[in-house]
Amino acid sequence: MILIDRKKIADRIEVSFFDLSRPLAGDRWLLELRCEATVPIGEEWRAEAPEAAASLGEYLTFATTKVRHFVDQGEKTEVLQELQKEMEATLFPYLAGPSFPLRLWQRACQEWQQKRQRPLPPTNDHEEPEDDGPADFSALFAAPR
Repeated sequence: MILIDRKKIADRIEVSFFDLSRPLAGDRWLLELRCEATVPIGEEWRAEAPEAAASLGEYLTFATTKVRHFVDQGEKTEVLQELQKEMEATLFPYLAGPSFPLRLWQRACQEWQQKRQRPLPPTNDHEEPEDDGPADFSALFAAPR
């Protein structure tokens, strides 16, 4: 994962672009550009849900990816720049919106709550019968009488 660019938008949101591209065949590439927006967890949110904030850490992350298949190696840089411009044009207004950080926090809290309420996998507390050894299938292969 190679950091391509990092920008600060709005007052607390930092956006990073990562190149996750890999070669496919010959001089062809699978181009993958990942955009990550990090939002620090504010004190007002920590006061609202201290357990969730402690569990989630210092930052919330929103990530999205754009992919292009079978791109010529000579066009790789140009296509990556084009993908970044497209992401900036469509994502930045959404990320810079006044309600984005709060919605991201609410979603993170909801996911955290769901993980907490998920039942634990069942334990194997009951006794299992002892193994009788391998099954005998020889009758299936015996010649007919």
